[in-house]
Amino acid sequence: FSPDGQTLLTASVDRTARLWSPDGKALATLQGHGGRVWQASFSPDGQTLVTASDDATARLWSRDGKALATLQGHADSVLHADFSPDGRTLVTASDDATARLWTRDGKALATLQGHGGPVRHAAFSPDGQTLLTASHDKTVRLWSLDGRALATLQGHAGPVWHAAFSPDGQTLLSASTDNSARLWSREGKALATLKGHGGPVWHAAFSPDGQTLLSASADKTARLWSRDGKALAVLRLSDERNRVERGTQFGAFSPDGRHVLTLLGRDEAQVWPFTEAGFVARIRQIGKPCHDLAERQRAYPDEDLAASKAAVDRCLAHAR
Repeated sequence: FSPDGQTLLTASVDRTARLWSPDGKALATLQGHGGRVWQASFSPDGQTLVTASDDATARLWSRDGKALATLQGHADSVLHADFSPDGRTLVTASDDATARLWTRDGKALATLQGHGGPVRHAAFSPDGQTLLTASHDKTVRLWSLDGRALATLQGHAGPVWHAAFSPDGQTLLSASTDNSARLWSREGKALATLKGHGGPVWHAAFSPDGQTLLSASADKTARLWSRDGKALAVLRLSDERNRVERGTQFGAFSPDGRHVLTLLGRDEAQVWPFTEAGFVARIRQIGKPCHDLAERQRAYPDEDLAASKAAVDRCLAHAR
């Protein structure tokens, strides 16, 4: 989502990124990369975009699709790129086991070296003063802006695919192929382990208020959690033809926190009203008499709630 929540940005194996309206209308196509585009994101003001590609570069674009600059220097695929909170600096993560800092005009500022494998993800803290990196070497690392290592978060049993700061910058969330997500303090202390997925966890995110956690997994679900690790809801994505091998590859909250966006495989994005996910969680917490209703709501998230109102009423009456 763009910062104003009015535009969606997607990245594709077809070497492009695309801008969309919330109702699915194509707005612009960003063309120019020589390889798969792994990831794309907006600047904080929403007017500039950055893309990360297999062609070992990241590129900057205007919102109407005009190429602005190319960030060159990595020795292998660039897997992730993002802006600092003030929009003046960028960070890139690469298969070459490094992350790099850049100015908006493409000048290299620092190289973050120390990981023992590809760096899948890199991000700035909300105050812009610290960086995190997530790597195949099973760790998350924290860095200063001049490239100095600050802390190493160890505990995952598999490659760490993604990591994120909480909105207040004091907590981190990591996602790993060990089928779990983990919550950490900024000092590197393990706070909670989110267990329940039946496959690698590719992505994890905080809600805008920092109180709800989201994980996306190869088991074709996204899950919502409280900060103490309690499971709140399961969003089951439909894949009737069983054509998606990597499952749910991405999950994010809209800026207002009212919707969740999930990406199943390469080309199927779904938007879920967060209020509906919360409804499912509340029904499930009532107890066993409401189990069947909760299961139906999880299996058919787009079902009109009014249509099942009688079943809801019976469930609640029984619980009382």
